[in-house]
Amino acid sequence: MPSSKMEVKHLNSPDEVRKFEKGKIDLVKIGGATVGRAKFEPGWKWSKHVKPIAKTESCEAPHFQYHDPASSTS
Repeated sequence: MPSSKMEVKHLNSPDEVRKFEKGKIDLVKIGGATVGRAKFEPGWKWSKHVKPIAKTESCEAPHFQYHDPASSTS
């Protein structure tokens, strides 16, 4: 039987940070998956600020999202 190993990671100490105009994504790799936290500034738009970097017509990353209303700005 395979043994399980507990992992602890924090988004405040990401494995990778991807910065782009008007935003950034902090990434941690845990349990064979990658988890990210995105922060976008007012006016951010995928088609304008990420599409030229990604070179795809739309975002191709799989998403599961949780929106933290405490960190959102109006």
